[in-house]
Amino acid sequence: MIQINRHNYEEFFLLYVDRELSPAAVTAVEQFIKDNPDLADELTALQQTTLPSDDALVFDKTSLFRNAENEISLENSKEQFLLYVDDELTPAERQSVETFVLQHPSLQESFVQLKQTKLPAEHIPFPDKQLLYKTESDRKPVIYMRWMRMVAAAAVIAFGFFLWDFSGSTNIQANGEVIWLFINSPDASPDGLVVMVLLLFFGIAAKASSPLA
Repeated sequence: MIQINRHNYEEFFLLYVDRELSPAAVTAVEQFIKDNPDLADELTALQQTTLPSDDALVFDKTSLFRNAENEISLENSKEQFLLYVDDELTPAERQSVETFVLQHPSLQESFVQLKQTKLPAEHIPFPDKQLLYKTESDRKPVIYMRWMRMVAAAAVIAFGFFLWDFSGSTNIQANGEVIWLFINSPDASPDGLVVMVLLLFFGIAAKASSPLA
């Protein structure tokens, strides 16, 4: 057991006031006060901060429980009607509400009006749910196509200047027009552009190396 001293007495005082000490520890605290009378006022001040429990206050707990026999009445009929419409009552409670309505014809109209305010859940089927999903194949490589067209156009110009003297300006111009029309075609594919450029390159190279050129 930890001995109480002038370094830890505050913790013991709090436990003493809250009655959380063992009988032996309580005796040790009281003996400590006798040995250190200058700290008695501090303990007294702590004791004054606690409020005594008032045993005279007694609550009727039975009023907190629901009474099935008197569950619905004229005073709480509106509340019970709302619970009935919202399907928040047990089967026995719903039966009690229905019986109450039959016994009070003056409330039948308001009860029916409340029931009419609730619309049935409408189920709208959509069989083709797959149409709502976007697949990877639906995405068109717009940026990639533009990039390939620029590359193909640059290749045509480069090959044209490089082989101008060997193949003739007329052929270069004709081939360039064909390539340019293909590049700007909406149906042009990246693979087709590459093939077209390669055909142009090998065609010009073959003509340049021909003895008749």
